Amino acid sequence: MKWMENLSAELEKRHYTVRCFENGSAAAKAALEELAGCGSVGIGGSMTVEKLGLYDALKDAGHEVYWHWKVPKEEMDAARQKALLSDGYLLSCNAITEDGMILNTDGTGNRIAASIFGTGKVIFLVGKNKLAKDVPAAMQRINTVACPLNARRLGLATPCAKSGECTQCQGPARMCNVTVIMEGAPTSHPVLVYLIDEELGY
Repeated sequence: MKWMENLSAELEKRHYTVRCFENGSAAAKAALEELAGCGSVGIGGSMTVEKLGLYDALKDAGHEVYWHWKVPKEEMDAARQKALLSDGYLLSCNAITEDGMILNTDGTGNRIAASIFGTGKVIFLVGKNKLAKDVPAAMQRINTVACPLNARRLGLATPCAKSGECTQCQGPARMCNVTVIMEGAPTSHPVLVYLIDEELGY
């Protein structure tokens, strides 16, 4: 697909390793193969990873998997910390620009932190719905799509959960506390971007 071809070229200029897939199933299979040598795998909050069934697949393959979504509330912080130091890490992004900038917004920052430093290998799983023209458009997507939908999913009492649009609230339930724009692949570890010609996640 043309969008993947164009975006791959831009991402490669920014020193990412890029692979393109027709669907999520093919991308999930490739991710499992890529992570085969990793004893431990961390997962950042991701509806994409959830939909692809990678948590159970990794467990079945014998990996130690750390995902705060899959543990009781009192164990979430410990799972986040273990994920930060895992051999591999899976996540998606909230938006990716046509020229290859990857944007993520977090409430706690654990997903962003792991994608930047600490883990052995990072794989971004990116559906075609995450593509935005530029950084302003990417932020617009985060403020009107990703954050409101996630706030509703989590049952948070934030204005965006009701209105579908960010109002820059400052309440305790605010989930857009940390935003990072990755202009290039971090030099601390391999970073792979899997582009998927399917709408996945928020």
